[in-house]
Amino acid sequence: MISAMMLLGSYYTKADRQVPGTPSPEYFIQLIRSQMADALSDVDRLLHVLGASVMLAWYLLQTGRFLEGQYEISSTVRLAINCGLHQIDESSIRQALGARRSPPSSQFSTGGGLLGPPRNIRDIEGRLSVFWGVSPDLSLALN
Repeated sequence: MISAMMLLGSYYTKADRQVPGTPSPEYFIQLIRSQMADALSDVDRLLHVLGASVMLAWYLLQTGRFLEGQYEISSTVRLAINCGLHQIDESSIRQALGARRSPPSSQFSTGGGLLGPPRNIRDIEGRLSVFWGVSPDLSLALN
Protein backbone atom coordinates (compact mmCIF):
# COMPACT_ATOMS: atom_id res chain seq x y z
CA MET A 1 0.00 0.00 0.00
CA ILE A 2 2.97 2.30 0.56
CA SER A 3 3.85 2.08 -3.14
CA ALA A 4 0.32 3.20 -4.05
CA MET A 5 0.67 6.16 -1.71
CA MET A 6 4.00 7.00 -3.30
CA LEU A 7 2.35 6.89 -6.75
CA LEU A 8 -0.33 9.34 -5.63
CA GLY A 9 2.31 11.50 -3.97
CA SER A 10 4.24 11.69 -7.23
CA TYR A 11 1.01 12.58 -9.04
CA TYR A 12 0.18 15.43 -6.69
CA THR A 13 3.69 16.83 -6.42
CA LYS A 14 4.73 16.11 -9.99
CA ALA A 15 7.96 14.89 -8.37
CA ASP A 16 9.06 12.95 -11.43
CA ARG A 17 9.40 16.26 -13.28
CA GLN A 18 11.07 18.19 -10.47
CA VAL A 19 13.75 15.94 -9.02
CA PRO A 20 16.17 14.04 -11.26
CA GLY A 21 16.41 10.36 -10.34
CA THR A 22 12.92 10.13 -8.84
CA PRO A 23 11.18 6.91 -9.90
CA SER A 24 8.64 7.33 -12.67
CA PRO A 25 4.93 6.62 -12.21
CA GLU A 26 5.38 3.52 -14.40
CA TYR A 27 7.92 2.21 -11.90
CA PHE A 28 5.39 2.59 -9.08
CA ILE A 29 2.60 0.99 -11.12
CA GLN A 30 4.73 -2.08 -11.83
CA LEU A 31 5.82 -2.23 -8.19
CA ILE A 32 2.22 -2.01 -6.96
CA ARG A 33 1.09 -4.79 -9.30
CA SER A 34 4.00 -6.99 -8.28
CA GLN A 35 3.35 -6.46 -4.57
CA MET A 36 -0.37 -7.11 -5.00
CA ALA A 37 0.38 -10.38 -6.82
CA ASP A 38 2.69 -11.46 -4.00
CA ALA A 39 0.10 -10.63 -1.34
CA LEU A 40 -2.64 -12.45 -3.25
CA SER A 41 -0.53 -15.56 -3.81
CA ASP A 42 -0.13 -15.95 -0.05
CA VAL A 43 -3.70 -14.72 0.66
CA ASP A 44 -2.47 -12.28 3.24
CA ARG A 45 -2.94 -8.52 3.45
CA LEU A 46 -6.13 -8.67 1.37
CA LEU A 47 -7.39 -5.39 2.80
CA HIS A 48 -4.09 -3.75 1.83
CA VAL A 49 -4.43 -5.15 -1.68
CA LEU A 50 -7.90 -3.64 -1.94
CA GLY A 51 -6.71 -0.25 -0.69
CA ALA A 52 -3.77 -0.20 -3.08
CA SER A 53 -6.00 -1.26 -5.95
CA VAL A 54 -8.44 1.59 -5.24
CA MET A 55 -5.57 4.09 -5.27
CA LEU A 56 -4.12 2.61 -8.46
CA ALA A 57 -7.52 2.74 -10.19
CA TRP A 58 -7.97 6.37 -9.16
CA TYR A 59 -4.53 7.26 -10.53
CA LEU A 60 -5.18 5.48 -13.82
CA LEU A 61 -8.50 7.26 -14.31
CA GLN A 62 -7.04 10.66 -13.40
CA THR A 63 -4.26 10.25 -15.93
CA GLY A 64 -6.61 9.26 -18.76
CA ARG A 65 -5.82 5.55 -18.76
CA PHE A 66 -9.50 4.63 -18.71
CA LEU A 67 -9.31 1.05 -19.94
CA GLU A 68 -6.71 0.10 -17.35
CA GLY A 69 -8.58 2.04 -14.68
CA GLN A 70 -11.86 0.31 -15.39
CA TYR A 71 -10.16 -3.09 -15.38
CA GLU A 72 -8.59 -2.27 -11.99
CA ILE A 73 -11.98 -1.17 -10.63
CA SER A 74 -13.67 -4.36 -11.81
CA SER A 75 -11.07 -6.60 -10.21
CA THR A 76 -11.16 -4.57 -6.98
CA VAL A 77 -14.94 -4.85 -6.69
CA ARG A 78 -14.81 -8.59 -7.41
CA LEU A 79 -12.17 -9.11 -4.71
CA ALA A 80 -14.17 -7.02 -2.20
CA ILE A 81 -17.21 -9.21 -2.83
CA ASN A 82 -15.13 -12.39 -2.51
CA CYS A 83 -13.86 -11.08 0.82
CA GLY A 84 -17.45 -10.64 2.00
CA LEU A 85 -17.13 -6.90 2.60
CA HIS A 86 -20.63 -6.35 1.22
CA GLN A 87 -22.11 -8.54 3.99
CA ILE A 88 -21.15 -6.68 7.14
CA ASP A 89 -24.24 -6.32 9.33
CA GLU A 90 -25.23 -5.45 12.88
CA SER A 91 -24.97 -9.01 14.17
CA SER A 92 -21.36 -9.33 13.04
CA ILE A 93 -20.54 -6.03 14.77
CA ARG A 94 -22.18 -7.23 17.99
CA GLN A 95 -20.32 -10.51 17.75
CA ALA A 96 -17.01 -8.68 17.28
CA LEU A 97 -17.82 -6.52 20.32
CA GLY A 98 -18.26 -9.71 22.32
CA ALA A 99 -21.97 -9.41 23.02
CA ARG A 100 -23.07 -12.37 25.15
CA ARG A 101 -26.52 -12.67 23.68
CA SER A 102 -26.50 -13.09 19.94
CA PRO A 103 -29.20 -11.15 18.13
CA PRO A 104 -31.55 -12.90 15.74
CA SER A 105 -29.63 -14.00 12.71
CA SER A 106 -30.18 -12.00 9.58
CA GLN A 107 -29.73 -13.02 5.98
CA PHE A 108 -26.21 -11.60 5.94
CA SER A 109 -23.06 -12.55 7.80
CA THR A 110 -19.37 -11.94 7.43
CA GLY A 111 -18.43 -15.54 8.19
CA GLY A 112 -17.95 -16.42 4.56
CA GLY A 113 -15.55 -15.04 2.06
CA LEU A 114 -11.80 -15.00 1.97
CA LEU A 115 -11.37 -13.04 5.21
CA GLY A 116 -13.44 -15.23 7.52
CA PRO A 117 -15.32 -13.80 10.49
CA PRO A 118 -14.03 -10.58 12.08
CA ARG A 119 -12.00 -11.07 15.26
CA ASN A 120 -12.67 -7.74 16.97
CA ILE A 121 -13.99 -4.24 16.45
CA ARG A 122 -10.75 -3.04 14.81
CA ASP A 123 -11.21 -5.78 12.23
CA ILE A 124 -14.74 -4.52 11.52
CA GLU A 125 -13.51 -0.90 11.30
CA GLY A 126 -10.83 -1.86 8.79
CA ARG A 127 -13.28 -3.79 6.66
CA LEU A 128 -15.84 -0.98 6.69
CA SER A 129 -13.19 1.55 5.77
CA VAL A 130 -11.98 -0.51 2.82
CA PHE A 131 -15.54 -1.26 1.71
CA TRP A 132 -16.43 2.43 1.56
CA GLY A 133 -13.21 3.06 -0.33
CA VAL A 134 -14.23 0.47 -2.90
CA SER A 135 -17.92 1.46 -3.08
CA PRO A 136 -17.47 4.55 -5.28
CA ASP A 137 -15.55 2.31 -7.68
CA LEU A 138 -18.59 0.05 -7.92
CA SER A 139 -20.64 2.78 -9.54
CA LEU A 140 -17.84 3.46 -12.01
CA ALA A 141 -17.53 -0.23 -12.84
CA LEU A 142 -21.23 -0.47 -13.62
CA ASN A 143 -21.16 2.45 -16.07
